[in-house]
Amino acid sequence: MPSGLRSDEIAAFSDGDSQGAGRQLVGGRVRHDGQSIVGLMSTWEFMAMADKDKREIFGAAPAGVRCENRRAAYAVILDPDGRVAVVRERDRWFLPGGGSLAGESAEVTVLREIQEECGRRARILGKLGEAVQYFHDSRRWYEMVAVFFQAELDRESTSSPEYELVWLGQGEEGEGFFHPCHEWALSQARKAVGHGPTTD
Repeated sequence: MPSGLRSDEIAAFSDGDSQGAGRQLVGGRVRHDGQSIVGLMSTWEFMAMADKDKREIFGAAPAGVRCENRRAAYAVILDPDGRVAVVRERDRWFLPGGGSLAGESAEVTVLREIQEECGRRARILGKLGEAVQYFHDSRRWYEMVAVFFQAELDRESTSSPEYELVWLGQGEEGEGFFHPCHEWALSQARKAVGHGPTTD
């Protein structure tokens, strides 16, 4: 991944990684809800997904429920004091980011979403990791494969933001993140820059 990719450079960058095809599960791992997922996939599926075995898994859909696949990308943006940039929707916190459009790479997604949600361009500093998050709304269950990046914002606004940008200090997030995988990504970023205690 190019270092220092900016939102005004995304047209010149493409990512050939195709994500979200089928169920992104890996045999022999343990979900963050404590359930073993050994045997949930065939030998062929396990071999096909062996290169994705570093994804963290959060939650689980009820047995027999078919999930809609969703690809997404989010950014952990920290200021010099270790505060994290979040947006709020319906009294829950979200890292800036969101769902990928058809054919869109994770890098392009996160830069586009930051500009839409925060009204500012951003620069990608590095990739933090990937996670699978199971969640549902009033209509269906989703299996979201999310890619997380560490990023920084440009100082100047470029457009009207969709959400208010809020900076939360360490410990102020509480359990306010809608997706537990966002809290995990934040812990990875703080661990990388040495901002206080973290959890794996």
